[in-house]
Amino acid sequence: MLRVPFTPPARPKCALICMVRDQPDMIPIFLGAHIHLFDRIFLLDHISAIDLRGLTIPRVETFRIALKPYLQLVYPNFLIRALKLQSEFDWIFILDADEFLLTERDKLGAMLHQCRRAPYVKLHWQNGIFQATDQITPTTALRYRYTSPERKVAANTRTIGKTFNFTPGFHRMKYGALAKINPLVGRPQTLPLPITHIPLGYTRDFAAKANWQAGFRPGRFSDYIVKKKPAHYTSACARLVDGTASLEDRLLVAAFYRSPDPSQTIPETVSCDDFERIDLPRYVDTQTARHAAAFFAQAPVAAPVPPPDLTPHEERLVALARNRVNYFTPQMEQMLTLDVNNRLIAAAA
Repeated sequence: MLRVPFTPPARPKCALICMVRDQPDMIPIFLGAHIHLFDRIFLLDHISAIDLRGLTIPRVETFRIALKPYLQLVYPNFLIRALKLQSEFDWIFILDADEFLLTERDKLGAMLHQCRRAPYVKLHWQNGIFQATDQITPTTALRYRYTSPERKVAANTRTIGKTFNFTPGFHRMKYGALAKINPLVGRPQTLPLPITHIPLGYTRDFAAKANWQAGFRPGRFSDYIVKKKPAHYTSACARLVDGTASLEDRLLVAAFYRSPDPSQTIPETVSCDDFERIDLPRYVDTQTARHAAAFFAQAPVAAPVPPPDLTPHEERLVALARNRVNYFTPQMEQMLTLDVNNRLIAAAA
């Protein structure tokens, strides 16, 4: 019997887009975790206090967004079109800075090869926390056993075609919307790799998120965080914000953060035994993480300035985004411009 040598599949060319605002503690570990997985990483800096365009890491490109509305649907889709990323890359991922794919490049390539006929792959969350640090980057993560399904997708440009839209990647994908606005050639598949989601980040990041999501209602949490959650969960969230939380509080809030099933029973407490321990140096390029951390330590920080009212142009852009919540329209694209030399996304004249 003739034996044909096994030829591993060609490694697909992958791009990662991440939109950030003021996350100096998370960005170094995020870049260190993904620099070996992706051919290029694009950071969209939405008017952070530190201008990320000063960050120089090979294969990492940073662009400054000079518009006040925080529109996660609009800016990544605009960048994809402006730079023609759908023609350059086989797969395009969009992740937040607190979401991590902890694997090896060859394993990710093999998984994507198995999904090569799918227009999209679905990615699930597994919530966790950083447990130990070396004073610069985390060294250990704890990941909860429960999987929160279908939180993000990645697009296969070779199957779906050159013109496509990412629907809002806001942690709950609507495949009916994808099917309506994209020429799907097949059904989405599930990537057998969870997103390790660190919703708490560092405690001050969670406090800022909780206060911001409270919608300018001092002392209150929005439904975004505690919707239909029991009183003991809400109390643990409050202790995180005011700085009195215990490790058990952090574990409980992280484990059931944005649980998709409101009826799910949330226990009074969870322990480290309920979590999987992950040795981060196995997956994180420490040199990249330390280089990014050094940049944030030395970069000048702009004084906080209260944001002015939206311009009429920005109000129009927000209105378009709200009316077309599931896809990026040509009208939105025409309202933006990309200055490649200055790496600046701004309002079109």
